[in-house]
Amino acid sequence: MKMQTFDRAETVYKKSIGISKFVITLVVIGFLLSTTVMGYFLYDAKKTAIVIDSKGTRFNTQSVNVSDMRIYEYEEFIRTFYTTWYSFDENNFDQHIEKGLHMIGDEGKELFNEYSDLQLKSNMIQKNLRYEVKITNVVVNMSTKPVSGHIEGVQTCIRAKGYKSRTICVNFTIGDVEVSKDNLTGCKIEKWKVYESKELAEKTDSIAAVNPVELTH
Repeated sequence: MKMQTFDRAETVYKKSIGISKFVITLVVIGFLLSTTVMGYFLYDAKKTAIVIDSKGTRFNTQSVNVSDMRIYEYEEFIRTFYTTWYSFDENNFDQHIEKGLHMIGDEGKELFNEYSDLQLKSNMIQKNLRYEVKITNVVVNMSTKPVSGHIEGVQTCIRAKGYKSRTICVNFTIGDVEVSKDNLTGCKIEKWKVYESKELAEKTDSIAAVNPVELTH
């Protein structure tokens, strides 16, 4: 009798051990699956971004790959440099030049020397000149190495007796640098070559017919 009771107890114990192992196996498998799924979602989330305004309004429910957004950062960077370098007056000229030189590489020295040779600041002070720009087109080509493109716009010199306008069309290349407090986008212009600068004699003139040329590397 005692032997039968012992056998039954042993059988129940073995079954309990077997069930425990089965449950533990299920828990481990479930944990691994949940970790894998969560890891995938986190990885996918890191690759995407959604535009939300200061009020919390979500403008686009379609997520965008972060790598795909880089083209817009390049474009905005080029627009900012163009406006900074070609739009100024005697009061903000120095600040604009300093900001612009932080955005471009060694070629910025050549651009600065051109302004120095023209004695641009002195002329602005003596003749009370002010320069404004209007950007008409920006193209960024992500398929080239380094990334390249062109920008087209009109610079207007405003003076007491009227104004003069000219087209400024530029080929450029742009690269990546380390992000800093002075350069939050991590962009740097490498080449900046004006391929068209034409004075506009009439208001009806347009730069739409100006064709960008290839930038030689």
